[in-house]
Amino acid sequence: MKPFVCPHSECHHKFKRKAHFELHISSFHGAPKKFLCQQCNKGFNLKHVLEDHVRAIHSKETPFQVRRKDFFMLVVSCLTLLYRNTKELSHIDLPNNDYY
Repeated sequence: MKPFVCPHSECHHKFKRKAHFELHISSFHGAPKKFLCQQCNKGFNLKHVLEDHVRAIHSKETPFQVRRKDFFMLVVSCLTLLYRNTKELSHIDLPNNDYY
């Protein structure tokens, strides 16, 4: 059950946690955007979202070129979710490649 529903008519997001709901409201429907894209003037409230936008939309980097930092952040996020869901880490197979 997701008790926190975005009140904006064009938005259909729902949230389990109040903190996530409040972050959504402030990030997407709140104050003026602090970080502007220098190339298209699109605004963002979070710096890393602007960086993701620039990399995905305006750079020559392809979606398949994953930087080492991004790879490790993905692994940490997955492990955190796995731990929260299972409350224990049993066996995890990480890919054997040159990222680490």
